[in-house]
Amino acid sequence: MASVERTAYPRFKRTISSRELHESFTPGPSEVEWARGKARSAEHLLALVVLLKSFQKLGYFPDLDQVPELVVGHVRGLLGLEEDVSPRHDSTRTAARQRDFIRERLGVVSKTGANVDREGLTTLLDLVQPGDSITVPTLDRLGRNITDVLVMVRDLTEQGVRLRSLHDPIPIDTADTSVMAQISMKLLALFADMERIFMLERVAGAREAKKKRGKRAGPKPKITPQQRKAIRTLMDDEDRDVTADQVAADFGISRATLYRELARAVTDNASKGPSV
Repeated sequence: MASVERTAYPRFKRTISSRELHESFTPGPSEVEWARGKARSAEHLLALVVLLKSFQKLGYFPDLDQVPELVVGHVRGLLGLEEDVSPRHDSTRTAARQRDFIRERLGVVSKTGANVDREGLTTLLDLVQPGDSITVPTLDRLGRNITDVLVMVRDLTEQGVRLRSLHDPIPIDTADTSVMAQISMKLLALFADMERIFMLERVAGAREAKKKRGKRAGPKPKITPQQRKAIRTLMDDEDRDVTADQVAADFGISRATLYRELARAVTDNASKGPSV
């Protein structure tokens, strides 16, 4: 049987039909309205909608320079933007914020390699057939638990599915049945498992050290107390002419974070008690 080359991630097709452009990359009116409320420039608007439609199609965020010009031009025309407008981000912070906006809109929860029960991976495993080839960047993309990785590799091999990794220190190819190849695969899975254990130990140690110093454990706050106060003042103004989405965008946070910080501001103010 001829090998069907597949990857762990879907890719843009080399040739995209008019039908696919219409069905997969055409934003709806509500999506356009949502994006206009999030973006502060034509470039950001185009980037946000292109990423939204690409994520809906592929299941992950591609680099903007990987998106076919045909898709970009299609979205650009629907948004009524000038031909010289390109999708871009001014900073990595803007790019991360846009990805958060999209996840929030689509209800996507980020998952790590420790969770084997991932929709994309499950779909891939359901589709593979004997003679297919799965290519992953590194072996730990299949999971960071050595038992789960080895069981998955064994099951795929028994099904006649070839598995290759591209960027591991020792490239893996299950088509190679030599003793050294099998040892290399098990070593890489072991290293991935060890790295996860060490990471958890480092996180636990850092959290304990912060507690001893009287500092707050957990993620770094996304805004400062001064910014939180400014947001509350702005949102309490009944005559304001900006929406919650616009305020959130100005402060580089999501709408959910905005309301969470507002609730925190009310709680902090109540804990201080009335001023004398």
